[in-house]
Amino acid sequence: MSKNREPAAFATQREKEEHYRDKALGYLGYRMRSEREMREYLRRQGCDEDTGAQILKFLREYGFVDDLRFAQCMVHDCTTVRHLSARDIAGKLRQKGISRDDIQRVLQEDPVDEEAQARAVFEKKCRAMRAPEVDKLYRYMVGKGFSYDIVRRLLSEQNGEAAPRELSLIHISEPTRLDVIS
Repeated sequence: MSKNREPAAFATQREKEEHYRDKALGYLGYRMRSEREMREYLRRQGCDEDTGAQILKFLREYGFVDDLRFAQCMVHDCTTVRHLSARDIAGKLRQKGISRDDIQRVLQEDPVDEEAQARAVFEKKCRAMRAPEVDKLYRYMVGKGFSYDIVRRLLSEQNGEAAPRELSLIHISEPTRLDVIS
């Protein structure tokens, strides 16, 4: 069977299903996929809705596509390797087509330690900057989905302050270096 066959060139429905099932299994060979990702992939390959539904049914029955397991693995990866905030993880899962209920369930089963995640990102960013600036670090960390309180606490610790002070980006007119703040 040729790899680049047109959808109309299949002799039987069975041959068509085998072709797209093989494509789907090959696509899964790279990494786990959500059901939405797989549906979109099959559509891009020229698979019609009925055949796609059959392929997805097969993949679900044999455990190749499982949105809950996909979400669990993605949360694990995002917390241990990429150090993302819970908000960013939830957003990525929504982009992959995972339901809000599944996202909530997974994040409750395996809660994200926001402080540890933020600390890892913060330390890496500080190492990358020659002279870390408060406003840039603040914007970066908040942009990564970490809360104001956690970011403020990390900035205070970095500067050696006992109690976190209020930060106001509106009032910072010049870059403020962490080693100069008192």
